[in-house]
Amino acid sequence: LLYKDVIKLSEVVSYIGGENAKTPMKRYEVAVLLTKVLGAEGEVSMSVANTEFADSVDIPATAKPYVAYVSEEGIMKGVSDTHFAPMASVTRAQMAVLLYRVMDKLDMEIEVATMKAYDADTNRLSYITADNKTAAINISYGTSLIVKKDGFASELARITPSSIISIVKRGGALYAIEAITVEGDEVIEAVFSSLITEGKTSKIKVYLPSDPSTLL
Repeated sequence: LLYKDVIKLSEVVSYIGGENAKTPMKRYEVAVLLTKVLGAEGEVSMSVANTEFADSVDIPATAKPYVAYVSEEGIMKGVSDTHFAPMASVTRAQMAVLLYRVMDKLDMEIEVATMKAYDADTNRLSYITADNKTAAINISYGTSLIVKKDGFASELARITPSSIISIVKRGGALYAIEAITVEGDEVIEAVFSSLITEGKTSKIKVYLPSDPSTLL
């Protein structure tokens, strides 16, 4: 969320600092964050809070407009027809459902792949899909495209091969490409020994040149 500019750096501690690091978020807190993700905070902050839940008295005053918004938009529903349960915790499964609804609301699709190459002359990005197929995107010049690398604004030419990339489409059109650089913790030089296949899994055995008896 910090990466997406949904929360400010000064707000991070209140969410994950100290005891909050292991504390599930409350429903009213999630309502605030999802409203920001949807880009509706400006609209909501100027509105008059109007929630019809019987437990609205339990919703912090500053969060009421956000709860009203996600409820009206069908992003978050009450735990019943009359109660929102603002202080109840949100589970991982519930959060997954909420994020799916947000993506659907934004008409957004995300494909995770591995960067293969970028040709600046043709403005063509090639990558390896999750099912290990080669694909490519021809990017029209002048396209307003968000490019980020390791959380910072970047350029396609700066994304290195083998980086994990998220190809984000909104309304069917290319919207953003976000990359994470993959770096190995350690490089070990070894000699190939054998390939072992067990069902759908294959393993490669190698040994150290300095110690052929040690198989890795």
